[in-house]
Amino acid sequence: MAATEPLTVLILAGGQGRRLGSRDKGLLPWCGRSLIDWVIDRLAPQANRVLISANRHLDDYRHRGLEVVSDPIPDLGPLGGLLAVLPRLSPEEGLLTVPCDTPRLPSDLAARLQCSPQVGIARDPHRIHWLIARYPPGTLRGLEAYLQRGGRSVHGFLATLPHRMVAFPDASAFVNLNRPQDLEDTPCPP
Repeated sequence: MAATEPLTVLILAGGQGRRLGSRDKGLLPWCGRSLIDWVIDRLAPQANRVLISANRHLDDYRHRGLEVVSDPIPDLGPLGGLLAVLPRLSPEEGLLTVPCDTPRLPSDLAARLQCSPQVGIARDPHRIHWLIARYPPGTLRGLEAYLQRGGRSVHGFLATLPHRMVAFPDASAFVNLNRPQDLEDTPCPP
């Protein structure tokens, strides 16, 4: 049975894009549109609202009509995005995080990750996708304590929470376009 709490999607676009020559990944074109636009279109129908976590080109992201949050503490990586969104979540609201460079996410991602009272983490037949996770309401309360203890990895934080892996059979739905060759080699959707 799927959870019924309101769900917010946080698209993580705050990285430095090192593998792409420091270009902002979310704004890179792929198949005629920016990567972030593909992700927004995939996730908006699955959630009550969508937010973008970004640390540069903020006006370009705001142009999409969505709320943009920036890391309150530099150099936290994806955990900075989680920390930034914390004050914007109501006590009954769940959170789904996804990276901005995964334009082919499943159309049932949220529903499948919501079918447990635990944190749901996506995995395909080849790997676990630590950044593609649904956090039930209240789950993020321990984030600040984790950071104060020196924790800095999403994987490490998730290890402190009750969680389960949710299997998705199609690995191509989770392809990351984070290198120039990926943008060239990955076929456009039909």
